[in-house]
Amino acid sequence: MSCLDWKDQNRAVVSAENHDYCDYYVRLDFKDLMGYDQRGNNVQTIGRGRKDLVTLVKNGATLGSTAYTTRSYRGNINKKVNPDFVYALPVQSGDSIRFRVHRKERFTSLFSFKYATSDTVYACRAGRVCDNRLTDTSTKTLYRMERIFIYHNDGSIGEYFQFSKPLVYPGDDVKMGQPIAILESHEKGRTAVAFSVYFLDKNMIDSGSGQVHSSIVPIFHSANHGDVKLEEKTTYISEGVTEEMLLQDMSKKEREKYMKNKEKQNKK
Repeated sequence: MSCLDWKDQNRAVVSAENHDYCDYYVRLDFKDLMGYDQRGNNVQTIGRGRKDLVTLVKNGATLGSTAYTTRSYRGNINKKVNPDFVYALPVQSGDSIRFRVHRKERFTSLFSFKYATSDTVYACRAGRVCDNRLTDTSTKTLYRMERIFIYHNDGSIGEYFQFSKPLVYPGDDVKMGQPIAILESHEKGRTAVAFSVYFLDKNMIDSGSGQVHSSIVPIFHSANHGDVKLEEKTTYISEGVTEEMLLQDMSKKEREKYMKNKEKQNKK
């Protein structure tokens, strides 16, 4: 994620390069910075691409040391997560679904959705697909099965796993309600997908607990129960994606454009 680039014998720049399609929080910790003065912030959020973080300038001391370590976490602590966002159920309109809380993962809000008829997973929210081959510092030691990470506009991350085939790939822009994966087949014909929503939490980072993401219990839209936080042993029927749900992630300018286009279509 980071590299030390010597501009000359008296000055070096520490840069970070993000190869993923979502933001990362990057922190530099100098073990023993001797003989150099630091300029710049050693804690920053970077998007895709390269960014200079810190400049080290020799201060005249005889001895010098620039040893440092880097930690990086997927997410953006500067964005405000919307806890009231209404998510779509991960099935096509008209299909029913049940769920149970997945209690073996690190997020308490991770759901295991049970599919009755469909074998396709639909995106619960729009966003951009992150690169599953890359990992942040907080998940390097975890078992990494194939997963789909979708980075949402408000900095939260939707994670899907327990599927057999992805239909979207790193860098893809995904719309709410778009097919994103084919389900695994289980014995007795049952199929399920696991899903969670979480965000990078500055309080968790500062706590030093080793866990840096906090989970969200999403609100889902259904045809038979409205907008609710799901309950176990209850069947929910998908109404697909409503106009109100689509407008949630749009900027003011995007909404105006959407409404103008809609008005034009209605006049035809």
